[in-house]
Amino acid sequence: MEDEHFSEPPPPSADKVARRAIVLSVVSCRGFVEGDRANSKGGADLAKRSYEWLRAIALDEEASDWERQVVTSPFGSLADRDRINASWLSEAVTVLAWSLGRMELPGFNEQCDPANAANSLGFLQPTASTVLTRPQLRPSEDLKEYNEFIYNLHWRVRDFSLNKRSYDFESLARKA
Repeated sequence: MEDEHFSEPPPPSADKVARRAIVLSVVSCRGFVEGDRANSKGGADLAKRSYEWLRAIALDEEASDWERQVVTSPFGSLADRDRINASWLSEAVTVLAWSLGRMELPGFNEQCDPANAANSLGFLQPTASTVLTRPQLRPSEDLKEYNEFIYNLHWRVRDFSLNKRSYDFESLARKA
């Protein structure tokens, strides 16, 4: 076993990233509108339109079983944990939209804007007006640098939660 060498899996294609970003934007949208009790009629309409759009652009089969369950459940029936998990996917949508060059990332200490991320991908637009048409990823070096930055940030926050040692995040951010 010592001599075995494990290589990195190949990165996903721009097409795959674009398809995942669209699917996750629909799932995330469902999580948000499901939680908006003040606008349940508008939320139900948006949930229905977004799933119909996903089907119309032939991406409903790209969804995992859990994602499909979220977007096809009757409006108002999602368990709180599923609703929360779905809405948190907005962070993934933001990173994928950035990786596709569709938007800039917020600061690591700022909330993402789910509607901006989804709209940057062409949410609810005809296929020709979405990221699915000629998707292109940022240069691999940019993606690797961001991955390294987020990994290090996560590691430091996790280490602090366990060991209560402080880190100079401002310095870290300048270097990254």
